[in-house]
Amino acid sequence: MSGAATWIAGIACVVAAWATGGLVVALLGRRRTRAQERPARVTVALRFAGVAGLCAAGLVTRGITSWGEAGWRPLESHADGLLLVGLLLAAAATYLVAGPRLAVPGTLIGGVLTATLAWAVCATSFTDGRFRMDSLSPLWFTLHLGGVYIGTAAAAVAAGAGAAWLIAERRLKHRGAGWVEGLGRFASLERLEALVRHAAIAGFVTLSIGLAAGLVISANQPDLVGSFLSPKLLLSLAAYAAFVVAVFFGTGLGFRVAGEPRRGAWGSILGFVLLLAVSAVATAWPGGGMGGTDGVLAAEAAR
Repeated sequence: MSGAATWIAGIACVVAAWATGGLVVALLGRRRTRAQERPARVTVALRFAGVAGLCAAGLVTRGITSWGEAGWRPLESHADGLLLVGLLLAAAATYLVAGPRLAVPGTLIGGVLTATLAWAVCATSFTDGRFRMDSLSPLWFTLHLGGVYIGTAAAAVAAGAGAAWLIAERRLKHRGAGWVEGLGRFASLERLEALVRHAAIAGFVTLSIGLAAGLVISANQPDLVGSFLSPKLLLSLAAYAAFVVAVFFGTGLGFRVAGEPRRGAWGSILGFVLLLAVSAVATAWPGGGMGGTDGVLAAEAAR
């Protein structure tokens, strides 16, 4: 890795760490009125987005200046990995802080982000060593399976809460209506609506992680084009897209204000059903395997 790339990335880390640390301190020490809350959220989200931009600039700079070096591979060093983690954390903090009820998790992520960027400063200055690339396959495999399974579980929780919301609403409208009345006590509609929204967001985030790890696994296959055009990968992308679209129009996924609760309930149910249906086809497809294990085993055998 060239010295210029290392120094530029180090400067980006220092500026980003300083900006993030000051932002976290300001968030913890400031109290705002309700009228000031929304503009402040937008400002903080934009600052976190700026930190993400700095991390991305550091990664791109290191890649451009190191392109063509003998034996160079993307994301091969500790500094690259920490910059990527910083980029992902800053993007997550931007997403969370922009939401009306997710500022506290965003602030906590900001603290972790500050420590990560400080570590990246040390990595670019003193310990810019290379990873053993053959040891990273189990990590990507774990992220892929964990993201898929946890995301599917969160989607199931969102769908269950959506069904409970529909039943509870029906019971309120039609008191004494047979089987609905005999189901026992339900949580309030507000709590069920919040559970639908939070579980849908959790499913979106974890499924996105699983999808990204799956793409990395596919990128390491000998036949790169064939791997990306495989029916299993295309069907998995379709399952993810179907879930995100259905749930987004119902709950907003934190990117916009949630719409009518009934639409959110039906969206979570439809998203989960589509996710299961397309995932079942992808798994049953010849050579599909479960959670991308075939691709990992093939990569291990190729070594």
